[in-house]
This record gives sequence, structure tokens and C-alpha cells, in this order.
Amino acid sequence: MDKDVYTFSIHTDTYHGSYTIYINNLASLNQSVDEAHSRYQKKYLETGKDHYNQSREQLFNEYKYSEGDYSFMYEEMPERLQEWLSIFYCISLEEPDYLHIDQNYIFEKKIVDSQLFLIAIDVIHRLQNGFSKLDRTDDFIAYVSAADGVGGDYLTTSQLIRKCVSEEQLHSAMPQVKEKDLAFKSAITAVLEKPLQEQVQH
Repeated sequence: MDKDVYTFSIHTDTYHGSYTIYINNLASLNQSVDEAHSRYQKKYLETGKDHYNQSREQLFNEYKYSEGDYSFMYEEMPERLQEWLSIFYCISLEEPDYLHIDQNYIFEKKIVDSQLFLIAIDVIHRLQNGFSKLDRTDDFIAYVSAADGVGGDYLTTSQLIRKCVSEEQLHSAMPQVKEKDLAFKSAITAVLEKPLQEQVQH
């Protein structure tokens, strides 16, 4: 895992109050892609379904930031953090009877709302010096991602990643996001060129 690391992410589930750290390198990615490509080709020959008729390049792009397919994941958190996350989980579900604690805690309401994302983003920034010790690819990216039930890919690419890295880093690591950003800017420019009344209607 210590060579050609291209991604590090803190997967954040604000509903259940949990963090999972995902790391991947090119060797692991290529192995996953090769195995998937072999399976897909076999399925395509058996079923003839277009869904399985994907090139290796397509699967590579699909798997590259698919955290659930990474070989390296860490769910175990330090004991004190795990205790706080367990408290958070019970509070978010409004099930205080499940709390097994020896002392009372006071939470600010905003922590229960969305601060887990901000905590994870702060951790990413604090780890920058540590990342420099890794054998990284040129397009290495470290970021915070959102669980499917709390924003998923949309929240991840539209906001969370942008709080962790520069736009240049993001576009280098994820060219497909760059394409979408350029298309969005082009659409905004086209609207701004219209008369004010048409802008409002648009």
C-alpha cells in the first residue's frame, strides 16, 4: 500500500455518526479493474447484455474513486472518538435510553446538525504534512466524502472535495468533474449574455 498511493478519503456518515478511512494505490486499483473486466467479459458472453460490455478503461474510471471497492479501509476509531460518535448516533436517532455513559455531555445543536463534515475536513488539512511522506501519484487527492444517505456523490463533488483541495488538484484527479464544471460555467455565461428579463425567466 506504500507505493503509488493516489487517494485518501474520510467517508463521513452524519446520520449514523461514523467515519471510515479509505486508501488506495494503483496496484490495488489495477488488480480490481482486471478482475472486474474479466467478470464482465464472461457475463457479456453468457448473457449478451450491454451492461457487461465495458472496456477496461471504462471500468478503470468507474472503480478509481469507488471507495467500497478499495482494498484498504479502516473503520476502527480511537476509543475516545468512538465514544463520542456513539453518543452522537443515539442523539441523532433521538434514542437517549441507549446511551451508556458515566457522565453527562453537552452538545451544541450545530454539532448534531452537520459538524462531522467540518471535523473531517479539518483532519484532512491537518494531515497534509503526513501525506507528503507517502509515495504518491502526481494526481494524489485527499478529501472528505459523504455517505449515500446524507448527500452522496453530489455533496462530495460539489462541496466537500472543494473544501479539501484546490480546483486545479480536483480537476487533475477527476477530469470528469472538470468537464462538468466547464459545462456549468459555459451555461452561466450564456445566461448572463441574455437580456435581464430573459435571465430572470431562465
